[in-house]
Amino acid sequence: MPRHIVVPAVALVVVLMATPMTLQGDPFLYAFSGFDLFTLEPESFSFYEPGLITTNGPFSFTPFTISGTTLTFGIFELSPSAPACFEFADVAGMAGITECGEVLNPNEFWSDFPGATNVGTYLASIGGGTCNPPQQPCVVLTSLIITQTSEPSSLTLLGSGLAGLGTIVRRKLSLSFAIRLNSAS
Repeated sequence: MPRHIVVPAVALVVVLMATPMTLQGDPFLYAFSGFDLFTLEPESFSFYEPGLITTNGPFSFTPFTISGTTLTFGIFELSPSAPACFEFADVAGMAGITECGEVLNPNEFWSDFPGATNVGTYLASIGGGTCNPPQQPCVVLTSLIITQTSEPSSLTLLGSGLAGLGTIVRRKLSLSFAIRLNSAS
């Protein structure tokens, strides 16, 4: 089989095989918003997870600072009788982290987001969240948006593959046009 047919066909197969894999492996963005209970100032934070958070237990994220406290620990709880609960704490709060709905340690807060196990926008349940005044942070979370995002490296890979395929097609068309010109003269 001629090379000018094989190369584009192989490039097309590679692009088609790579596209579904990049879409399945894209991370999820968890974006929380709410307000500080003492100042009533808006607060928000977000982090990426490689997959949806759907099982009980701790989850990791890049530490972030809110109301002057750097939060380093998160735990997710879900039960048949309770909504999805996200709890955040710093190193001190992590030592004695409580379950959602219990009295909190300093530097720890939580909120319930019913049904928050898939991509979507969720509102905190009324009364389903708390902090431990007068300790900071005392953030009342009101909404959560979960989205799936594309990794820049996946988009770069797809773009370079398509650019390569375009170059091959352009060369093939140029070669075909040159052959026609030579045979016409």
